[in-house]
Amino acid sequence: MAAALAMLSSLAAGCGDDGASEQESEPVAPALQPGQVATIITDGLPRLENAAYELWATTGDEQVLMGRFNLDEDGGPIELTGQLNEQTGELEDVMASPTVLEAIAAVDAFAISLEALDADEDAAGPRGPVVLSGDATLPTSAVSFPINLFAAAGGFTVGAQGPGEEDELAGIWFGSQTGDGLSPSLVLPELGDGWRWAAWLEQAGSGDGEPIRLGSFVAADGPFQQDAAASSPAAARLPAAQVPGVDLAGLQDDDSAIDLSRGSWEVWIGLEPVLDGSPEVLPRPFPLRVLSAPIPAGVEAGDLVILEQVPGAEPGGEVQL
Repeated sequence: MAAALAMLSSLAAGCGDDGASEQESEPVAPALQPGQVATIITDGLPRLENAAYELWATTGDEQVLMGRFNLDEDGGPIELTGQLNEQTGELEDVMASPTVLEAIAAVDAFAISLEALDADEDAAGPRGPVVLSGDATLPTSAVSFPINLFAAAGGFTVGAQGPGEEDELAGIWFGSQTGDGLSPSLVLPELGDGWRWAAWLEQAGSGDGEPIRLGSFVAADGPFQQDAAASSPAAARLPAAQVPGVDLAGLQDDDSAIDLSRGSWEVWIGLEPVLDGSPEVLPRPFPLRVLSAPIPAGVEAGDLVILEQVPGAEPGGEVQL
């Protein structure tokens, strides 16, 4: 768990000098008072080094920025107070406190977004992806991840698909073998703005070495996007691939072969946010693992491996006023 603070300003609209409603017959929601504190409790979100979280309150068609915050390395509260110092890695002196804007009489919903440090603070709503949201039930409102990760399922086929590949096992493709090649094998929930899927290969349970990024994608029936996988020879040979996937030749920095038959590798799919104009400011891999499966020892080319749900994948939290 981690907590962060955001300050609210006083409510002015709809009240006279004595704080009474101008229309006595109409019920009025309690006003948020000057200096009132919103405590944000989150579970499953990482600390950000080059970006920030923002808390938004919605009433009707209007969204109000209540404050910026971050999470510290120990899970305790921290205010986003500055620009990143490239030498120390600390945030320094952009704001003395979170942004303070006009409070609203009746909050309908809350949202927490993930933003670049240089995001426009005068915007009318979140610019980056929303990581938590929920209806307001003051004083404590539950917020949840806006994408139904429990709807994700599927598997991947082991085996190279490109012509001339020496190692017939050297490929991970998120499809199942059909008479005409590969058909989509993933069932994925619809993504909100600013999100994409990412596939990774790593040594199962050993903690040795960095995970290998296979590629990113937004749909089960299309190829990887042009990111890390674009450097693979297979990606260049298969521009019209109908499923996400890649042959493994060239994915290792040292160009060494990856032996998938040893039973020591794991494939997983996660979600990662995308910030316009700031593609490299977020941790990679982003810690939202959704589906995972080990590659069994003795696997053969063409075998379909079923992915399992990763327990506790969905972040959550509360906003307390």
